Amino acid sequence: MTIALDLGASQFRTLRRVDERLIARTASAIYSVLEDTPVHRRLLDQAGLSYSLSEGNIVLLGDAATDSASLFRVPCRHLLPGGRVPTRDPLARQLIGTMIEAVLPTAAAGREICCLTLASGLELEAGSSHADAGFFSRIVRLQGYEPKFVPSSQALVLAELLDASFTGVGLVFGASGCEALLAHRGQPLCHVQTDFGGHAIDERLRQRGLIKPAPTPNDPASATDIVDAITVERFRKTIVPSDGSSTASISHVVTQLLRRACEKLIAAFDSELRRTPRAASVPQPVAVVCSGGLSPTFGFDAILADVLSQCELPVDCLAPRIAEPSARSILRGLLISAELEAPSGAAYKAA
Repeated sequence: MTIALDLGASQFRTLRRVDERLIARTASAIYSVLEDTPVHRRLLDQAGLSYSLSEGNIVLLGDAATDSASLFRVPCRHLLPGGRVPTRDPLARQLIGTMIEAVLPTAAAGREICCLTLASGLELEAGSSHADAGFFSRIVRLQGYEPKFVPSSQALVLAELLDASFTGVGLVFGASGCEALLAHRGQPLCHVQTDFGGHAIDERLRQRGLIKPAPTPNDPASATDIVDAITVERFRKTIVPSDGSSTASISHVVTQLLRRACEKLIAAFDSELRRTPRAASVPQPVAVVCSGGLSPTFGFDAILADVLSQCELPVDCLAPRIAEPSARSILRGLLISAELEAPSGAAYKAA
């Protein structure tokens, strides 16, 4: 069995093929901590929410954390803040392992392939050189798989550009950052990353006072309708981009921040393309496909198209297309990569 593992900043996802079926698992990569009291336990039991105990605290993981956030007025915490494994939070590190084990079934036999990508992004030849690769590799190997790291943008090309012979540009606009990759017949030629993504946008909204921070147990008066990080992300995605008529509006600020994310990525991609002589030999115009947590935002496609039109990239690009459904595209590409790496050379048609 081969399997795909997408370790996103907000969700952990897996996809595997069993006979002719595709089986997916998803879990929210967040947690919250409550004081261990009889009242808290009773309320959680009545709500049917699962929890665990740790050093006098109640730990809620994944959906249980979001479902109880408004009830107990406690903030949810990301398991991977900034897309990285926390170095000074042993509880979070333990919970990351628990969450991965929940979505990654034990391999049936032998050392099978698990293609995975990381929330913080990785270089084409990342492997053990990535700061978090060793941590995740150990967990994946304990489940019976041999890990193979693949950039999200490379997986996106494999999933979405079959009709273009796997030639074109993959753009991923994620929570922790963004990345772009040019591939020719599935082989990466040029790859860049930036650190301005969804989390950076949400933080700018908080700094401007447009979104207030989550309430704390010591300050319940600070409670607002937005009580955790996941809700903040959903709030941002419902905003309709502004035409600029009201510079004080939230929609205008979100529009400008989305544009900034696109401009930073495309500028970095432009510079890298000009340093890559092989880019000029790719058949043009090239297809452009994008995915990631920012891409479903209403009006994002128009913003990206405008940024691309104003930047004279050294390769001729077609109009960008958003992968649908965006959340599954990278997973499908990872599974295709895993199938191609498998000793049996299994076909990727089912993905």
